[in-house]
Amino acid sequence: MLKNISSRLLGLFFIAALAFQATWYGLLWVSSFRDPQVLLGADFRAFYTAGRIARQEGFRWVYDLALEHRLQAEIADAPLADKAVLIYIHPPLLLPVLWLLAHLDYPTAYIGYGLVQIAIVLAIPFLFNRRKVFGWFCVGGAALGLLSLAMVGLTGVRDYLRILAVSAGGQGYGLSQSAMFNFTGLAFRLFPHVDPGMIRWLAWGLFAAGIVGLSVLWKVSPAIRLRHLGLAVLTSLFVAPHLHYHDLALLLLPILGFAIILVEAGVLRPERSMYLPVAFSLLLLLGDISPARFVIPYLVMAFLVVGLWFPVKLLFTSRKMA
Repeated sequence: MLKNISSRLLGLFFIAALAFQATWYGLLWVSSFRDPQVLLGADFRAFYTAGRIARQEGFRWVYDLALEHRLQAEIADAPLADKAVLIYIHPPLLLPVLWLLAHLDYPTAYIGYGLVQIAIVLAIPFLFNRRKVFGWFCVGGAALGLLSLAMVGLTGVRDYLRILAVSAGGQGYGLSQSAMFNFTGLAFRLFPHVDPGMIRWLAWGLFAAGIVGLSVLWKVSPAIRLRHLGLAVLTSLFVAPHLHYHDLALLLLPILGFAIILVEAGVLRPERSMYLPVAFSLLLLLGDISPARFVIPYLVMAFLVVGLWFPVKLLFTSRKMA
């Protein structure tokens, strides 16, 4: 009897949490269209600018900062200071899609880009239903690299590297490092009077140490398990030089790994494992609209590290380790 009541309550919580999040994000989406300034302030402005440059000037000019500044001011229909310009810091791989979207007006292109992202998310699970992922990843990465070079040319590659240097230096252009959810953002918030250059050097040192540490761990491990993959994602999120709130969507990977480990350990029923991603998502959403906005994501990361590597100690019960 109690088990039935508990199952029904969990089911109701699952439905309520999904409905709340869908409604909340739906309202945010609608409100962004009601206020043109909010829509123009979205990160999509950088993507749309890249598409406009590719369409009007050619792919090789996409990473020209002066051109980005000028066209973005045209899109915003107002003069923009350097710090207000949102630079396009992504590889050229998306440029054909952005080129197509640039044929639409800004609000319509914004909707189109959202639909493209949804389509990609739905397609990703099918991509991993194959073996030899790493080998194909290398082949695919090399092919995309050659395609990128063909699109933007050596001049575009040079400008792209310059853009990355600007991003790494945190120099204006809407980068707002103090609002990030990585080590860099944490350090800027905790030590506002410390030389920013020193914090950035520490951040890059930690980034390099993270790569070396994960490489050594994977090398000495007899097998790569879910906890190794989850730790790689969590470490990457924390030490990445550039990480804003929307990038925390990558937490879904270690969350799913944690759920699978709990199922394999006999702690969680398979049919209830779907509650975990929804619960974490709700927690992050509530944290984003609360004074604990810059605390909860770090607590979630720390919890997942412990949960992935020490599930028995965390939950005090287990049948077998993942």
